[in-house]
Amino acid sequence: MLTIFLNSFQLYTLANLLNVPVALRKIFSVYMSGTFVESVTPSVKAGGEATKIYLLTKELDIPLGESSALVALQKTISFLAFLSINVFTMTWFIIHLGTEADQSRLLMGTFGLLLLIFVGILSLIFWPKKEYGFLGKLPLKECRRDKLAGALINFEKNFRKILARKKAMIFQFLLALFIWSFFALKAYLVVLFLGISLSFIEIAVVTYLTYMVGMLPLLPGGLGTFEGSMVFFVAPLGIGVSSGITLAIVLRFVTFWFVFLVSALFLLGKVLLEGKPFHGIIKLESLYNRRKNPGRDKR
Repeated sequence: MLTIFLNSFQLYTLANLLNVPVALRKIFSVYMSGTFVESVTPSVKAGGEATKIYLLTKELDIPLGESSALVALQKTISFLAFLSINVFTMTWFIIHLGTEADQSRLLMGTFGLLLLIFVGILSLIFWPKKEYGFLGKLPLKECRRDKLAGALINFEKNFRKILARKKAMIFQFLLALFIWSFFALKAYLVVLFLGISLSFIEIAVVTYLTYMVGMLPLLPGGLGTFEGSMVFFVAPLGIGVSSGITLAIVLRFVTFWFVFLVSALFLLGKVLLEGKPFHGIIKLESLYNRRKNPGRDKR
């Protein structure tokens, strides 16, 4: 839940860079909805990102180009931070096992595929002319095609506008690294709880590599892929199959099923108690705005 809140806060700060007036509690609500959808759609979380864009546009009245830019930029920053972490985790794993191990081959292949996907996303963002050509081939009415083209132009403009803020981008990248660090921490706490003999470095490496393989769009939420990959990666570290399966199931409950249930209950509560304030979120939003505009309270 803390990672969802931090991701919501990151999206909120990105919205501030575009001067989009939106409350943090509303961003949090959108993020919870996206979390629910991405839990029931294939990995890489495309369904959740589309849901966030839709809700930002329809419920918060943020223009499509700006909402698309916000979600795409956050995803890009998070993906870049994740790939950066996995450069180090792969290096550690391969040094200890060698390049001939089956695990090493799987890692190199998966990393290469995800890197190609990342480069493809960047090419669509920075060189969108191919997208405009593709729009012309779609069987749409001219007014709808023009509307989509306008949204793409607005998206590119807003995306570049945010990227131009170099210091802000460094902060966002560090924030993404901080958010990802909680995944290793949660895994280590599960290891301690189960009494499995893995060091923090070992379980951190295994966790990030497992998430990397689990990102391949095979099944909703990476189900099956995640559990199988974790058992596969802990085996060379001296962990038996039964302990590996137990670790994978418990960690999966903490990071997936628990979050899925909470997001589902949140959406149900939102329907039943629409408009109930989230005082903790409002307080953090107030502190952030006070730091951003220190002279406001003195007036």
